[in-house]
Amino acid sequence: MNDPQALVLQRPAQVAQLILLFHGVGSNAHSLAGLGQAYAQAFPQALVVAIDAPYESELAPGGRQWFSVRDVDEDNRPQRVAAALP
Repeated sequence: MNDPQALVLQRPAQVAQLILLFHGVGSNAHSLAGLGQAYAQAFPQALVVAIDAPYESELAPGGRQWFSVRDVDEDNRPQRVAAALP
């Protein structure tokens, strides 16, 4: 596991809200920059941060993943998600 990286999209002098953005499988924090900018405009006092998943994607080169999706199905998905939680 690598340390997750964060992309801070807005850091106001006085923070009133916190908006955390989490990407989908095979993507990364940078893919959320446009969405983060929209939130930043709508909430000027929000700290807006996009988080990278801790693992390199098994399916998309350059992408990240929160847990392995290889052979995931509806029966084992809850266990995979639970294992990824702190």
